[in-house]
Amino acid sequence: MASAPMIPFGQEQLNTLNGIDFWRVPLREGDRLTLIFGPQQQGRWVEVCLLTPDVSDTTAGNQPCYARLADVSDNKTTLDARPGGNWTLAVLPYPGCESGGILNLRCNSGVSYHLTAFVKHRTRVTLRAPTVVRHGSAFYVNGTLAGTRGAVAIQQSWNGGAWSTVGVARPSARGTFRVRLQPRRTGALRVRATFPEAPSYISSTAAAFVRVL
Repeated sequence: MASAPMIPFGQEQLNTLNGIDFWRVPLREGDRLTLIFGPQQQGRWVEVCLLTPDVSDTTAGNQPCYARLADVSDNKTTLDARPGGNWTLAVLPYPGCESGGILNLRCNSGVSYHLTAFVKHRTRVTLRAPTVVRHGSAFYVNGTLAGTRGAVAIQQSWNGGAWSTVGVARPSARGTFRVRLQPRRTGALRVRATFPEAPSYISSTAAAFVRVL
């Protein structure tokens, strides 16, 4: 396990071997890992097992898989990494190479598989607004985007109604953004900022409530 290669994200891996194939998977706290896997020959079982970063060569024989899935055809599994670190991915024949989630490191059965790993990084949006404003008066909504850089959609909802987009904010190099609003009516106004799902990043959103008098 300690000498296993780092898996290249987004690149399909093909392998045939006897026993268990190990990969190292570097993940940050909150990263979302997706594995697409299956046997090279349909109808032959393949199992994947994920081990947390604290599992080593000396403890792998008595620490259960954090997550595992076996199938005779193509399948997909997703998890959010907690904690961050170098996780271990084991690909193994099924059954016979694990029992109750504990790997049998001496198994010698054959497995032939394909596997592609994808990762999306966590993002976090925060939003602050005054709690009470007067209609016709402008006010500012302040926020931050952490984890990446990109446009943030600003939306509003009146009195629990549908959301409508009122603008797009582009955070500074420090991740901060500011939006000016000027409500022309009274009532309960909710404002939210959303970073949309992206190929390498998880979406995130935050909302603030403003009473307009």
